Amino acid sequence: MSAYRVSDADSTIRFAFSGSLGPGAVALVNGRQAEDWQRSVGRTVSGLSLNNAGDTVILFRIGATDTTAVDTKTYNSIEGASDRSTGRFGIGGAVWALFDGLNKYTGSGQPRGTGCLPTPGSENGCPTPVSATTWGKIKAQFR
Repeated sequence: MSAYRVSDADSTIRFAFSGSLGPGAVALVNGRQAEDWQRSVGRTVSGLSLNNAGDTVILFRIGATDTTAVDTKTYNSIEGASDRSTGRFGIGGAVWALFDGLNKYTGSGQPRGTGCLPTPGSENGCPTPVSATTWGKIKAQFR
C-alpha cells in the first residue's frame, strides 16, 4: 500500500499508506493517524482537513513515472453533517451510501440516508437493526 496517498480537493497529500491489505480487508484512516504521519515526515500538521460543508477525497497511486487518481469521492453538506458518514456499500462496494443512524437525514436531497450506523474499520453494511445510541458509545468500541 506504500504507493497510495490520500488528499482533499487541493491535492495536498494528507496521509500515506504503508504495509499491505489481505483480500477483503479494509483500511480506516482518521485525523489522528494523518497528524501522526504528517509529523513523522516533517509536514505541516493539519490532519485530514476535510470540510463539513463539502469537499473531495482523492486516493492517489504513485507510480514510477506518474501519479494517478484511482478513486475520488466528492461529498456535500448532507454527508458532512455531524454524526454522519459516507462509505461504499453493497457487494464489492459499488455504491456510495450515507450512514446516518446517529443523525437521521430526513430531507429530499441526495444522497438519501440508509438509517444504518457507521462501521469504522469494517466492511460497510447494515447487519443489525438501527437503535438509538450516542457517538461516544460508538467511538468507545474502537479505542
